[in-house]
Amino acid sequence: MPCRAAVRQLPALSTFVIWRGRVDLVQIVSCILSFLTAKKQAILDMNTLRTTRRARGLTQAVVSCIWTAEGWLYLAVVLDLFSRRVVGWATSDRLKRDLAVEALRRALVARNPAPGLVHHSDRGSQYCSVDDQALLRKRGIQISMSGRGNCYDNAMVETFFKTIKSELIWPVAWQSRQQAENAVARYIDGFYNPVRRHSSLGFKSPIAFERQARELS
Repeated sequence: MPCRAAVRQLPALSTFVIWRGRVDLVQIVSCILSFLTAKKQAILDMNTLRTTRRARGLTQAVVSCIWTAEGWLYLAVVLDLFSRRVVGWATSDRLKRDLAVEALRRALVARNPAPGLVHHSDRGSQYCSVDDQALLRKRGIQISMSGRGNCYDNAMVETFFKTIKSELIWPVAWQSRQQAENAVARYIDGFYNPVRRHSSLGFKSPIAFERQARELS
């Protein structure tokens, strides 16, 4: 990778590149810029979401949290970018890799995607875990991850969290994790996927949009 080639230049920085008894600042700056450019390119190469143009075969995954009187409830979702449908979700009282893996497993059961699907996530430890990435590779799914500190590639699934929090989570003082989990289940499976309309889908719900797509195909 180009990033590794640039890393090899870093020892020159540690010795400050002495030239004629003084520091060669030009070479130091050049080496730093080369390293940063190569690192940025390596991140963009991993982020296949930026390079693909397929409308179907793309999913996004993110974890968010819900406050209850018992403590935090963590919610992981997998969103189909074609229809904005939540195809997999899971909750837990702890932010562990099992949460992301369970949401992914539910999505795989619901969709049974063919090899070649692009699965995009941020660089959270749950999505970098051996278990999560092994499951993706086992199913022939292409892994895509955002650049460090870059949330813009996950804008669609972040929009889902803004929607569910403003319409369901924030207006209620949740007394228990179980109460919040039951409400999330009713919202996603009983309202968001089958009923809630999206302007980006021609003011159709995700399930209605998928049904129309099947009829037209």
